Amino acid sequence: MSYVPETQWIGGTYPGIKPKHYHFAQEKVLVPWGDKRKAILVFLAANPNSSPTTISAALGYSVESTRSQLREMYTMRKVAREQHKRADGRSMESYYSGVKE
Repeated sequence: MSYVPETQWIGGTYPGIKPKHYHFAQEKVLVPWGDKRKAILVFLAANPNSSPTTISAALGYSVESTRSQLREMYTMRKVAREQHKRADGRSMESYYSGVKE
């Protein structure tokens, strides 16, 4: 079975480029450990039970970037997370402690 799209090409013929199959499963790409993640792990090993704002202030990274890196490391089970209520009692704040082995 050949693929012939119904398009309006100049000259009336298809140039021969086939699109990628849309239902093809993409392979998951392994992300290498960069300098930012290594620095966060070293900081957490020295200062357990730290919040993302403390980590970002100490290392000089943005809070959003630090939170996303910590979230990924938590999903990969490289750090442990504890959640405590804030002083206002309305929301939770995450505290990340040392490296999980």
